[in-house]
Amino acid sequence: MDNSLWNVTSQDGQDGFNALELSNAPVPELGASQVLVKLQAASLNYRDLIIPLDKYPFKTSPNVIPGSDGAGTVIAVGSQVSRFKPGDKGLSHNLVTAGQWVLTQGSGGVSIFALQLITGFVDGEAEVQPGFFDCLMNLCTARGLMVGSRAQVEDMCRAIETNPKILQPVVNKKRFKLEDVKEAYEYQWSGKHVGKVCIEIA
Repeated sequence: MDNSLWNVTSQDGQDGFNALELSNAPVPELGASQVLVKLQAASLNYRDLIIPLDKYPFKTSPNVIPGSDGAGTVIAVGSQVSRFKPGDKGLSHNLVTAGQWVLTQGSGGVSIFALQLITGFVDGEAEVQPGFFDCLMNLCTARGLMVGSRAQVEDMCRAIETNPKILQPVVNKKRFKLEDVKEAYEYQWSGKHVGKVCIEIA
């Protein structure tokens, strides 16, 4: 079985978003602890935009697929997988661990949605937190992840289902097809979007 995918064909940043190339590739063999998800949609993150521009702070693999968010349906599971089964709906996410910081800024989908969930502080001693100028003066790299543990994501989904008029993901009105990924990258890079820029796959 083949699938369509976008990958970055040049790692020096010279080609900009033209380094993105649509191709077909066989689906890799499924490992014992892996799940195969057929994506129906994906959304762009700043990380996805800077990979083809060679501005990502970490080394990437040749021909890397720059996407990081997607939603779809499980179509196969490895022999050691017990939590998922074919037909389950799935989404990708990263975990925030103790001691990490989450910075909410901008008008993208994650920032707007996170602002709906931020409630302030709970309790405890007030600590002086590093600010923008601390980062600037100390030449540090600030990184943030916007999603919590599996239990937190499940709690968030229940909260959204219970309060659909209060908690709503903000999706940009302009949608893109899989064939138009370069245009989606350019659109988000221009900063004209409000909310999450989404790509319809299937």
